[in-house]
Amino acid sequence: MLWPSLSAWHFALAGVLCATIPFVIHLLNRRRYRVVEWAAMDFLRQALERNRRILHLRDLLLLLLRTAAVLLFGMALARPYLAGSSETFDGSQPLHAVLVIDNSLSMGYQLNNERLLDRAVVRAKEFVEKLPRGSRVSVIPVCGSAMVSTGDPFDSKESAIDAIGRIEVVDRSASIQRALNEAKRACETLPDMAKRVVLLGDQQRTTWRDLPNTSTWEGLPPIQVVDLSPPEWENTWIADLRLQDGLADTETAATFIVEIEHRGREARKDVQVTLRVDDAIVGSKTVNLEPSEGARQISFEYQFNAVNPQPGRAEFVSVSASLSPDRLPIDDERFMVVPVVAALPVVFVDQYAPQDEDPLRQRLGETRHLRRLLAPVMSRSLAERQLVSIRHVRIGDLNREVLADARLVVIAGIDRPEIGRAHV
Repeated sequence: MLWPSLSAWHFALAGVLCATIPFVIHLLNRRRYRVVEWAAMDFLRQALERNRRILHLRDLLLLLLRTAAVLLFGMALARPYLAGSSETFDGSQPLHAVLVIDNSLSMGYQLNNERLLDRAVVRAKEFVEKLPRGSRVSVIPVCGSAMVSTGDPFDSKESAIDAIGRIEVVDRSASIQRALNEAKRACETLPDMAKRVVLLGDQQRTTWRDLPNTSTWEGLPPIQVVDLSPPEWENTWIADLRLQDGLADTETAATFIVEIEHRGREARKDVQVTLRVDDAIVGSKTVNLEPSEGARQISFEYQFNAVNPQPGRAEFVSVSASLSPDRLPIDDERFMVVPVVAALPVVFVDQYAPQDEDPLRQRLGETRHLRRLLAPVMSRSLAERQLVSIRHVRIGDLNREVLADARLVVIAGIDRPEIGRAHV
């Protein structure tokens, strides 16, 4: 038996036919799902149908609550307020605006090379620009100002804006008690106009400390508070500069104490502390300051060799201490005036005056030996400069002028010291 010859395409066709076999088997074995009626499913469908409206109402309520929460949060950030019925304002009628601007020392704090006071001035000017025509403006610097009067309200926006721009930082703390009293008096000047009181400041705790009770707010319209405080406070300042003995002389070195404080979250490194006498640097030290360290005392010694005071009279010299500048540079420097004397004045009080002493008659005061010990007679070659300047008086001649710059008072040989009490 002879088999016909098979070509290559026959094998290819057979292969294709065999490849279709798995698809045919898959199609033959594919099963269709049958719908089976189940009584329990009918009850579940009915229950879902009944609750569909409740679920829909719940979703709407949640949507409204979420929307209201976001809206109220934004309203709270905007700090809205409602005026009383007697002060209704429709946005077009004139009103009396009272701007209370904090210009205390802390308002010199700098953020991005801009002082907090500069921000307050910008916000105040923007407020004035938006006022209706015919409005009156009172400008009250909390710490007072030599350039701005807090008397009658300004009758034009231009005058009010000019006054706001002339407010400067004052080296003192703010008093909210005084500010509210000034605002109350300003509101009384125009009783027939609607009022708006705006307080712009950095919300320092010490500013609000002098409010003893709520009676201060009586008679004032609602107050809008504009908070200009920075996100975080960090400051280093000179808390005190003093001369240890209170009086300097030309013979001994004087000791100056510079007291430094630092507040903030982080330490401040390599702070330069500089002492100047008559604008000349006489000492400099570098310190590291920790936030929880408290007051830090730095001492400097300086002898006033170049000062030549007259005997019995003090010469006053300017001394200053400064720090490396920070965000509040206004408190990084402190000044004082130091009295410098040729010798230290010591007052001796006994039963005789200098002209009444007589060694031949043994009329010598009880303080004589101590006087000679502290201020011995010097030869002319020693240039008449002594460490101690003697002032010898009787108890009856003792007065405030004699004791004005005395470093030491010695009383001896007095039976009744109260005699001189009326003169002191």
